[in-house]
Amino acid sequence: MLNEWVSTDFGASWFPVTAPVQYLVRITDVGPVGPANLYSTEMLAMYLSGGTLPSGVLVRESPTLSSTGQTLITPDSGGYRIDSFYDVFFELTFDGGQTWMPAQQSSRMVLVPEPMSVSLVALASLLSHRRRRR
Repeated sequence: MLNEWVSTDFGASWFPVTAPVQYLVRITDVGPVGPANLYSTEMLAMYLSGGTLPSGVLVRESPTLSSTGQTLITPDSGGYRIDSFYDVFFELTFDGGQTWMPAQQSSRMVLVPEPMSVSLVALASLLSHRRRRR
């Protein structure tokens, strides 16, 4: 689910939107980098529509430009630290997909965990640590 602020008047005003997201990615194991493991990533497709987006507005990942990135997974005390990003080439339509406007450059998407996800990971780590001590 996308949760972002959007402007339709070149930044004069902003409003919150949420929209379901469908995406497809390819992940390739590059191998170890020191204590971490590196993965090459590519977003093959992404499509946003519906939710509270204005009628006729759709967003997609470019079907002609590569949206690449990487994921680095590093062992950390009690678990792993994951750093990930994609440089995504977006396209936007206001007419339901009749015409698409490509972005002039890619936008960096960075993995940012939701607070609830962080809480669940912390709880799972605590519970597994308690089980190991018994």
